[in-house]
Parts: sequence; C-alpha cells; structure tokens
Amino acid sequence: MKKNLNNMSEDSFKKYIKNNGNYLALSEEDFKIIYSNRKMLVILLKMYGNHLERLTDKQRDDQELVEAAMSSYMATFEYASNRLKADKEFVKKIVFNKGSLIKYASDDIKDDLECARIALEKSPFAYPHLSARLSDEEDLLLMTAKHSGYFFKYASERLQCDFEIIKKDDKEKNISIKSVRLMINDMYLIHK
Repeated sequence: MKKNLNNMSEDSFKKYIKNNGNYLALSEEDFKIIYSNRKMLVILLKMYGNHLERLTDKQRDDQELVEAAMSSYMATFEYASNRLKADKEFVKKIVFNKGSLIKYASDDIKDDLECARIALEKSPFAYPHLSARLSDEEDLLLMTAKHSGYFFKYASERLQCDFEIIKKDDKEKNISIKSVRLMINDMYLIHK
C-alpha cells in the first residue's frame, strides 16, 4: 500500500526516506511531491544530497538547499548554481571544509588568492584547479609541496623551470625531502 507523503509526520517521512530515498525506490509521483515541499526537500537532501542534481535551476540557486545537500554529500557542490559557485563567502566556507571542491567554483574564485590559500590549507588537490595566474605563485606551490611533489607538474612553466625553488629553506617551508626529490624528478622529466 502506497503511503501519502503529504499526510506523513516529519518522523515518518524521515523513516520513509531512509528506506526509499535512493533514485530507484522513489516514484516520479514521490519526487514531484517532495520537490515541491521545501521542508520535505530539505530532509531528503540532508540524507541523500545527490538529489540536488535533479532539482530546478532555481532550487540549485538556493543556498539553504545546497548546504542541506552538501551536509550529506560534499561533492554536490558541482550542481550548485553558477551564482553560488561565484559567491566568495559561500565558496570560502566550502573549501574550508574540503579544499578540492574549488574545482567546481567559478573562474574568478579559482583566481582568488584568499580562496586558494584556504583550499590549499585543507587539500593539495586544490592546486591543479587554480587559475594560471595562481599556478605561477611560488608560495602556493610551496604550500602544496608540503604534502607532495606530485603537484609540481601543475605549476606554471616559469616555476617548473626555476631550479632555485627547490633550494628554498625546506625547514622554513616544511617541505619533506621526499617532496623535494619528487619535484626534482618532475623537473628533470618535464625539461628532458
């Protein structure tokens, strides 16, 4: 027997979503009801953030709905509106939690030094997604090199050719010997 979603208590709805919240178990009728009821939609998104992808452009531009979806699945930031992806304060909060998500941000944000620093403090995986201008910033490369020399290949050509960069005070910058060796190796392979 099919339950009437409109007459469910919040607790009953949460249980129903927990048992049927994936794409295969909910009917199109269920989707229509849930997607048109903000309270139900927030509950669904907090449990199954991947539903953000199916929402309307207007709903994906709603910061509360995007935050609800991201509370269960951070990568749903990919489906947020372009306006939210360009909102510096909103993106700063996101990359503070998961730096690599800067890859979904607007080009202006990927070129913002403050956002880049916040993202790199959380994850070196943000580095390949920064703008060309920021990939030419020595201090950002050195921040990333603390974790791994692997990201050196994403640096600007100028930095890749600068053999002096690896002579920087590794104690001051906390760059591991392994990272320095990887950087040297990458430099050798790139310019061979």
